[in-house]
Order: sequence, then structure tokens, then C-alpha cells
Amino acid sequence: MQRAAIIALASTLFVAGGVFAQQKAGKDGVYEELNFFDEAFERIRQDSVDAVSDSKLIGAAISGMLTGLDARSSFLDEAAYKALQTPSSDSGAGIGIVVTIENGQLKVISPQDGSPAAQTGVKPGDLIFSIDKEPTYDLTLAEAEQKLRGPAGSEVELTLRRGNGGPIDVKMKREPFNLQTVSGRIEGGN
Repeated sequence: MQRAAIIALASTLFVAGGVFAQQKAGKDGVYEELNFFDEAFERIRQDSVDAVSDSKLIGAAISGMLTGLDARSSFLDEAAYKALQTPSSDSGAGIGIVVTIENGQLKVISPQDGSPAAQTGVKPGDLIFSIDKEPTYDLTLAEAEQKLRGPAGSEVELTLRRGNGGPIDVKMKREPFNLQTVSGRIEGGN
């Protein structure tokens, strides 16, 4: 009986020691990766042709981490966040469209009923290849939304692709409005 207890205790200590060793090795791996990041950070700061601020480097690193994990995630620096929270009078107009990023490409989820986008024939699933002749590939969602907004009455040109068809150019004027977060309609007498 005493021998069985000693074997059980030794086995427990052996397993626990292995678990602790794995945890320490995992942490050591993380620290090695962080040291590698620190070396890259310092090298970029010292050897960059143009001076780069620490906050810009850190923001770019965080942005890279997020976009590497999920195409719909993006990092907003303080200025971009404030711009989205409190739109100024010169950027409070848009085209009434909900978009997402899919495989690095700007995609229309839906145009709001009655919006400039809906009136010019923009449809769910359309890919937006350019905004005012500037390519949209690899823009963050915040950057794309900022390009779609502008002064009320100003014109914006989109180049769309629908399905396998060729490019479709549409022009529309931005209008002030609040995007509906929830919408619904009754169809077919229901």
C-alpha cells in the first residue's frame, strides 16, 4: 500500500513538473517573439529613411495584427476614432451604403432605401474597385468609409463590379442622412 502511494505521488510530481515545464517553455517562446519584435521596432526607428514616430510604428503593428487575424477588423487611432464618433459638418454626408471588407476588397452589404447609392443602382454584393478613381484594394473599413463621406452635395464616383461583368462607373451626390441600423419591410401581403 505504501509503495502504491509513493508511486502515485511520484507520478503526480512527474506530470506536474512536465506541465510547469511546458508552461515555462510556452512563455519563453512568447518572450523570444517579443524580443524579435523589439529588435525590428528599434531597427526601423534607427534605420528608417524618414523619421517615424513610436506611436505610428505601434499603430501599424497593431493594425497588422488585427488585419492578419480577420479582414473585418481594423485598428483606429485616436483621430480616426474621433472622426467616426463625431463627424464634422464637412464629412457628415454620404451615399447611404453599408460595406464590409472581404478578401481585401470593399464589398457592398446593402444600399439604404432611397439613398444616392440605391438611386444609382448599387446592389448588395457589388464590389467597389475604386472611389474617385483611387483603388480600394487593401483599404481598412475606416479608410473606405472616410473616402465615401464628404461635404453634402459633393460628387463621388465609384467603379463597381457585379458578378463576372465588366466595370460599372456610377456617379452620385453625397447627402446628409443617418444610416439605418435596423430596417424592415412587409412583402407579399404578410
